[in-house]
Amino acid sequence: MSRFFKNWEKSSTDVGLFVAFLSRCVIFSSYPAMMQRGKKSVLIAAGRFGSLFVVFLLICSLACQGARFHWRRHICWNDTAISIKAKPTDSIMVHYTGCSGFFITKGKNVLLFDPFFSYNVALRSRLISDKRKISAKLANEIDTVFSRAISKTRDHDSAISALIIDHAHVDHIGDIPYLLDKGYLRKDMKIIGNTTAGHYIRGNVGEDITNIVDGAEDSAAAWLSEGKWIYVNGHTRVMPIVSEHGPHIKVLGLKISFASGRHEMKDRKRGYPLCYGTGQTLSYLVDFLNGDSSVNFRIYHSSASMNAPNGFPPASVLAEHGVDLAILCAASFNQVHDHPNSIIRYLKPRHIIFSHWEGFLFSSYAGVKKHGWKNFAYSYRKLFKRVNHTLHDLNGKNGDISYSIPNVDTRMKFYY
Repeated sequence: MSRFFKNWEKSSTDVGLFVAFLSRCVIFSSYPAMMQRGKKSVLIAAGRFGSLFVVFLLICSLACQGARFHWRRHICWNDTAISIKAKPTDSIMVHYTGCSGFFITKGKNVLLFDPFFSYNVALRSRLISDKRKISAKLANEIDTVFSRAISKTRDHDSAISALIIDHAHVDHIGDIPYLLDKGYLRKDMKIIGNTTAGHYIRGNVGEDITNIVDGAEDSAAAWLSEGKWIYVNGHTRVMPIVSEHGPHIKVLGLKISFASGRHEMKDRKRGYPLCYGTGQTLSYLVDFLNGDSSVNFRIYHSSASMNAPNGFPPASVLAEHGVDLAILCAASFNQVHDHPNSIIRYLKPRHIIFSHWEGFLFSSYAGVKKHGWKNFAYSYRKLFKRVNHTLHDLNGKNGDISYSIPNVDTRMKFYY
């Protein structure tokens, strides 16, 4: 029974068996009383049965509520530490900044993914390319995030090793011109992204950005073909992987994607949200290396829902070293087939982080940070129910795979 209570939330079948077990207990506890005391005791037995039945309904209600909402216990509202190995000897810091944005810090190496803080400003105005639209409050939020992610004793612009962009939608690159203008990012830092993102950044900044890795899709891997590693420095390398961006909405069975085009002919200045096409969507493998060039820790990062086998790294690369941490997208999971189950089954990571869950277009950054739970769409319950069933099947064969849902501006320190 203790094993059951430990694992019951992983399987609705176990909940059903538990309910059946309780119902039998209720029936058999009342039936002997009715037989022994005869017809005169029917009312007493019925009353006893009714009382037990009420208790039974309460227990079932609690069980169903637990099965329905147990994924909430995976939410990290505040900074937290997570061990993904029995006897850890090392650690890495992962700082969720919102949407698909992350600071990933390993020693002196800091990688920044898809920074975006403007949130609902995107619906009201020309975006971050018009720097006057950044309020003092939002500027303070950005400064706070950077100060928490990077020690105040280190300059922001010199601390970040590389900026990595999954695709060119505004909620992935819209704030980059502001961050470059205010000195949060160096204008000569390595920026890895698709061709479309490169054109947008150059067009909006209005200056020559000298170290963009143009056309990262040209060196990208795919499920059946190996790609090329892009070395950030001697301790960090990145491999782009060809992926896709799932549809945003479904109307009468028709799946609709917004801003899905590519702009690869010239540098372009963009201001409004729908002006930013995706370009070629990419996922990434990120390796932090030991002194002998072996892999110390491997991260998989994806910022969009996708149909398999899009976003799948080559099996030969995974055979060298498995994925320690997978960062997956929660948004639009129900617009593609079997997401994120297919990529989870393929990668079998030690731990999963779900990002891009918040309703950023309808709330401010500070609002999501303070009242994040209000931004969980009802449909995400289906997502995590789906994930729980997949992990229940995998954990019997591949050890314990756990997952987390971090709130905005939350740091997670992983020990391994």
